[in-house]
Amino acid sequence: MFASYAQHHDAIQAFHKWRQSEAQTSGLRGPNLDTASFIPQIKLEAYLDTYLYLENLLSAVLDSSDRPAVAAGYVREHYLRSFATLLCIGEGRLIYHFQQYRSLRDDKMPFYTKPEDFPHTDDPAVFQNYQDAQWQFCAISLQYDMKDRLRDRDTLPITSKEKVGEGGSAVVHRIVVEESYNALRPPFQPTENRPSNMLRPGTSRFSKMDQQPRQNTFVLKTYRGKEAETNHKKEREAYMKLRGGGCPPPNIVAFYGWFIQGTSYNLILEYADQGTLEDYMERTAKPESIEDVLLFWDRLTQIILGVQSIHGRIGNDTSASQILNGEAAVWSHYGGRRVKEYRRTRSREIKWKTNDSVEGEQIFHWGGRLLDTVEDAHEDMFQGNSASHKIVREILRQVVVGMLHHDGPRPHAKTMFDKAKEIIKRRADIHEITLVRPGGSAECELAGSSNASSKTKSPPQVPPESTLDSSIWPTDQHVSGLPDVKACRFQKGLPQTMIASNPKPAINRAVQLV
Repeated sequence: MFASYAQHHDAIQAFHKWRQSEAQTSGLRGPNLDTASFIPQIKLEAYLDTYLYLENLLSAVLDSSDRPAVAAGYVREHYLRSFATLLCIGEGRLIYHFQQYRSLRDDKMPFYTKPEDFPHTDDPAVFQNYQDAQWQFCAISLQYDMKDRLRDRDTLPITSKEKVGEGGSAVVHRIVVEESYNALRPPFQPTENRPSNMLRPGTSRFSKMDQQPRQNTFVLKTYRGKEAETNHKKEREAYMKLRGGGCPPPNIVAFYGWFIQGTSYNLILEYADQGTLEDYMERTAKPESIEDVLLFWDRLTQIILGVQSIHGRIGNDTSASQILNGEAAVWSHYGGRRVKEYRRTRSREIKWKTNDSVEGEQIFHWGGRLLDTVEDAHEDMFQGNSASHKIVREILRQVVVGMLHHDGPRPHAKTMFDKAKEIIKRRADIHEITLVRPGGSAECELAGSSNASSKTKSPPQVPPESTLDSSIWPTDQHVSGLPDVKACRFQKGLPQTMIASNPKPAINRAVQLV
């Protein structure tokens, strides 16, 4: 395939050796996300900027009479990928023709059909060879709010993928995007997943997370099968509704865009990687100080606000908040071991009531009334007399019980949010604890984006070296293609709401810690 000059010239030999080895970066291609290597533009530019390599390559492929007419700077700016592709097929000399036509510039690649200005040669296979070779230099850039229908040969700059969940028609992968092709984050979102000034007061155990930014890590949710197109459309439209005026709510898992490639329908979502709420409750001591109790519930009320964000546009349901806040109350009062016991006891009661036909870990009521297990747990929690217990008890009575009762219309999420916020503010005032924004302004409107300060700081609840293992939410099955309340970002130790597109079962396991 290569012309004779390519077999002996040192510059051309070095180029081929480089592109076939160290230049290669792993990507994905096609509806099955098959591995396909590519060469990032940034690598190509760096290589050809070294030791006059581009000038030497041009001199190697062009006749002495043509060489003065081809400026290396002009090729570098407009035809670098084109020239590299021509070198791959042994037709580097055609750069003399290419650089005379705008239609053959790099920004027109990849060529799906033969351009009118493509050079005519004696070999009719030249364009086909060029078309086959171009893909290694033509990975697509992933843009925020992308809405793309890709060809099967388009290369995605996804350097790694790990399957983390599957259910119904959807498969969930954790992916890493090659940094120079990552334009997924909107201008109003920080480049790092979480600001470094959101550490939990009095602790430093989350500092390791700040030292490892994950701005190129995302979630790829792929739908397949006969319902794929319908479910994909429902979910992406739901996310777009949640954006409102264009800026996604701070308590909603970020939706970056979508693409369709062949028979696969894909969503690109924010990655939450610090374990589930279940993990958090098992590994973290319950909050002991008044400040920590208030901070915990301040952040957790974002769950309620998240429900309002979705159901204010799509419906009105607080079922996920029932689970999140019901178990949160038990954990904040007793700790993680009691939460596990609480789940098992509810499950046993439901199995007994249904002759083992229903699993009950996610159920709090049956036949129009609260389970005996839930009533007993509430009664126990009403007995505490410490200041922290009084806070939990008030939230339990005015917020959690209201969400859990199943008789009559369920309360609107905004009503629950306002009640919880009122309790937290009043208790914070009593104990002279000020909830402030990271920037310093008091009484944050969105509790999940607040920090806190007080006259005294609580000691760490777990040893500083304890960090949360990385995980992503499970995907057990698909429900209607709509986002659901699934994830609570524990921003440096305290929860901030996320909404994730996940099924109804095992909501407690799908609450994320970020």
